[in-house]
Amino acid sequence: RSSDLTDEGVLALALNCRLLQIINLSGCFSITDVSLHALGQNCKFLHSIDFSATQVTDDGVIALVSGTCSQSIKEIHMGRCVNLTDEAVEAVLTCCPQIYILLFHGCPLITDRSREALELLVGPNKIKQVTWTVY
Repeated sequence: RSSDLTDEGVLALALNCRLLQIINLSGCFSITDVSLHALGQNCKFLHSIDFSATQVTDDGVIALVSGTCSQSIKEIHMGRCVNLTDEAVEAVLTCCPQIYILLFHGCPLITDRSREALELLVGPNKIKQVTWTVY
């Protein structure tokens, strides 16, 4: 992990390391939706991703979880992403049947609608860890 990492670096990684399973982009402030789109398109075996405190938006999360890795993702850390809304949480819950860790604390645009989505879209005992902040 490096705070100097850019979308260009993640794109190179996604194109050349297609067997990538775990990536931690937390605190890489230059990371945007471009990175999540590249990972979703190219990294079928990705099962754990942390993009906390980056510049990603709902569009990036939707691109990630709609991509080839949707069936393998089990863990997403997207805390302190100030551009994310309930739409991102709902996309994860809808598109990632294997998800069991979902962290989205410190996202000021996420509302109680995400809690309701968790109750509606997730079966009992499926999620092992979830964190969020109520604003």
